Amino acid sequence: MSNIVPYFVLTVISVSVLITVILHQRQFGYFVLFLCYSGMVYVAELFVMVIGDCYVYKPEVLDIPYYDHILGAIVSNLFVIPVLGVLTAVYQLRLRWLVGFAAILVGVEWIFESLGIYYVNWWTKVHTFIAVLLFFLLSKIWMKALLSGKRGIQFLSLWMQGWGGAATVMYIMSVMGIRYYQFGFFDNPYRDDYFYCRNFGFDKRIYICRSRLFYPKNTLPYTGASCRFRCRHASVSIWCACY
Repeated sequence: MSNIVPYFVLTVISVSVLITVILHQRQFGYFVLFLCYSGMVYVAELFVMVIGDCYVYKPEVLDIPYYDHILGAIVSNLFVIPVLGVLTAVYQLRLRWLVGFAAILVGVEWIFESLGIYYVNWWTKVHTFIAVLLFFLLSKIWMKALLSGKRGIQFLSLWMQGWGGAATVMYIMSVMGIRYYQFGFFDNPYRDDYFYCRNFGFDKRIYICRSRLFYPKNTLPYTGASCRFRCRHASVSIWCACY
């Protein structure tokens, strides 16, 4: 069996769950919430995976090993964990559900190790369980904070959504050979390039988010789509950035 098959199966399941939630709630705005949660995971993975070098994915699709590793990580960071976060937040699931999701992800990690398509350097299954459980709890809290209309939470949500999207686009450009950066942070030039990808949009996204939320009348037109979602008779608007 090809290494990519399990990754593809997880992606299909995740996308199917997200579509089901959106259709059931009749709120496309939950897609923006999904992007926000993807950005949260991207921020964490910058320290854990890129800097910490804690584990390695091996879908064996791309010729460059580090880019191939990142492709495998995208399945987890962009799809699996954020989708479960949306599911947890939208339905405000109880703790037993969160523990169950965390246990399932630990089981998936064990299966991937057994298949030889993923291995760890120093990361453990205890780390996985605790990290994803905390993320699910944060997802529930974040949803409530968004619905409260606090500008700070809206700012961070927009920023993480934009940062995660920018990092993904930059990665695709690297894989396609459109652009490449090397600053010497790491010995592996491709790891060095991806580290820059993760940080490239940091200042830019902060400026755009700050301008859009706090000074909407004094800035240049911002390309984006307003997405509104409701939960328990409340509603909130956040912006989906276009690249």
